[in-house]
Amino acid sequence: LQQKLRSALRQAGRRADAYKVDGARVGTIHSFCTSILREFSLRTGRSPSLHLVENAESILLKGETVRDALLLAVEENLIPGMDALLAVHTVEKIQERAITLLDQGDQLRVLIDNAHRNPVPEQARLILAKLASEMLAKRLDDADQVDVDRMISWTRDLIRDDEDVRRTLQRRIKVLFIDEFQ
Repeated sequence: LQQKLRSALRQAGRRADAYKVDGARVGTIHSFCTSILREFSLRTGRSPSLHLVENAESILLKGETVRDALLLAVEENLIPGMDALLAVHTVEKIQERAITLLDQGDQLRVLIDNAHRNPVPEQARLILAKLASEMLAKRLDDADQVDVDRMISWTRDLIRDDEDVRRTLQRRIKVLFIDEFQ
C-alpha cells in the first residue's frame, strides 16, 4: 500500500509528499483494527494474540454453527415456532437465511429486538440467528479468534466508548483516510 501511495503521489507531481509516506502509518482497515485491539487488549479483556479468521474460514464456520444451532433448537425444542418455520421452508433455506442474518452485524440485534412484530415463522428464524450468533461468538472466543465483522465492530465500540483510548488515538492520528469500507 505504501508503494502504491508513493507512486501515485509521484505521478501527481507531489514528490515531497511521496517521501513522507515512509513515516506514515499505511495499512488496511483490518491491520488498523488489529493493531488497535492488540494495543488496548488489556482494557478490553481480550487476548493480544487474537487470530483473524480469513473470509473463507469464516463462511465455513458460520455455516457449521448455523447447522449446529438448528439441530440443537430442534432436538431441545428451544425455539417457539420452529415447527411453523420448518413447515414452510426447507432446512437449506432456513440455514441460508440464518447465515445471511449473521452477516447483518448490529442490524441483527435490531431485528431480534423487533422480532415480536413478525409472523411466528420469522420470529423463529430470528431467534435461530440469535442462537447461532451466540454460539459463533463462543467458538471464536474459545479459540482466541475473531472474524472481520467483529474486529471492526469491537474497534469501533472501543474508540466510541472508551474516552481514554479515543483521546490517545486522537493525539496520535492527525488524518485517517479509509480507502475501502467493507
